[in-house]
Amino acid sequence: LREKKLAVSLVDTTDLAHPRVAALNGDTMLYAASLPKIAVMLGVFQKASEGKLVIDGETRGQLQRMIRRSSNTDATALMHKVGLDYIARTLISARYRLYDPFRNGGLWAGKDYAAVGAWRRDPIDNLSHGATPMQVARFYYLLATGRLVNAAHTREIRGLLGDPVFRNKFVRGLEARPEAKL
Repeated sequence: LREKKLAVSLVDTTDLAHPRVAALNGDTMLYAASLPKIAVMLGVFQKASEGKLVIDGETRGQLQRMIRRSSNTDATALMHKVGLDYIARTLISARYRLYDPFRNGGLWAGKDYAAVGAWRRDPIDNLSHGATPMQVARFYYLLATGRLVNAAHTREIRGLLGDPVFRNKFVRGLEARPEAKL
């Protein structure tokens, strides 16, 4: 924790109108590997909601593989379909504020998930894929409260996130509790 190599946020959403938050290094930007694929997913649904992208069978399949199987190939294809600039603008937008270049950063996807150089590293910590725990928690809070994109896309995003292929770590822990729902 002192070296800022570990960071975590926990949000109690028992009362959605009054969430309780605890964090250790919650505003610390860390390399996030595949986690910023949720930013790519947000970009896809946001662009579709503006009528600038059709989520057809191919795109839906790419979304499923990117989220449920962590497919780098599909993440890269979707990043190009949506546009890297568009994803960055969505993250920085006043509507979402999931990345703040003047504060501590946040959720950032600045590189294809392919063997190529970074498109645009995050302006604060120079990470290709990064996140702060607080902004990831905000993403999921916005999702839980129906404030990501619109109601129809919120249901689709939840559906995509609700059935992961990999049953390790956190997912396995939740599945051990019959009353828990992912």
